[in-house]
Amino acid sequence: RDLQRESLHQMTEISFSSGDMSEIAEQCIELVKGVNYFDALMRLALLVAKPTDISKVKEQANIILENSIFHLVGSQTHIDHEGMPVANVTGSGRDPESQNEALWSSMMQYLRDDHRLQVSAQIRPALNEVMDNHHIHEEAIQALLRNHPFVPVGHIEFFSKGLLAGLQGDFLTANHLLIPQIENSLRYLLSQQGEEPTTHHGNGDQQRNPLTMLLEHPGIVHRLGKNIATNLKAILTDKIYGDLRNQTSHGYVSSTHFYSDGSIYLWWLLLHIIMNSYYTSWKAVYGKNLFKSNQTSEKTPPSA
Repeated sequence: RDLQRESLHQMTEISFSSGDMSEIAEQCIELVKGVNYFDALMRLALLVAKPTDISKVKEQANIILENSIFHLVGSQTHIDHEGMPVANVTGSGRDPESQNEALWSSMMQYLRDDHRLQVSAQIRPALNEVMDNHHIHEEAIQALLRNHPFVPVGHIEFFSKGLLAGLQGDFLTANHLLIPQIENSLRYLLSQQGEEPTTHHGNGDQQRNPLTMLLEHPGIVHRLGKNIATNLKAILTDKIYGDLRNQTSHGYVSSTHFYSDGSIYLWWLLLHIIMNSYYTSWKAVYGKNLFKSNQTSEKTPPSA
């Protein structure tokens, strides 16, 4: 373990410039400027950024693999923040299973880069603008969460405090409050569809279905949309991306980890899910001339 930790200091970091993103940041700031707090939250959640399109991620990942020889010459070992190997991806070759592993690995790395760009160039600048111009109370957040299809009765305070903490830049608190609630909210969505989100075993034990199973459930994918479901799966459970749910639950990482791009993007994604329920009513009042109706996310959850 000491050698694994030490190996991190011997690795060479390779970085690629994304170019000047200041123009994009200015556009996002302008989107949320000069409007009331509700309109600003809606724009932050729905217009400033969007859940990464998984079909495009897959397309780009395929292009990367086709133009790279590294996946053919051996395996890739993904390590965590302490140098511990958490995932091994074999060279793709001609084996379908290996090819799928290599493709997924490439997708996760591309997705992580896309989240980084959205957070740094779009979400953070717009979020700072919103909070510089509005003092949002927790009561205002709670009003948006009552009778919400994603928030079970008795869980409003977890979401209101978590969302507000993120608005205030405290993503350490936000992630610790919100991450445990996601799994329960997914079960809540299934129960609204008349499905029982538990498994009854032959020995008489009954267990709640785990997060990994829930995120791949057809009912969840249909309700949230493939993009949202897969983004959640990547951030929360995929070991190549970062496995944030396990990192949080078991206390593996330092507090600074929760100010990373993936943690911030997860907070924004939950804000997107919450505010998306108000899309129709918001568009009717505020958004008539802002954008065409087909430019919102792929799925609009039922109104609260």
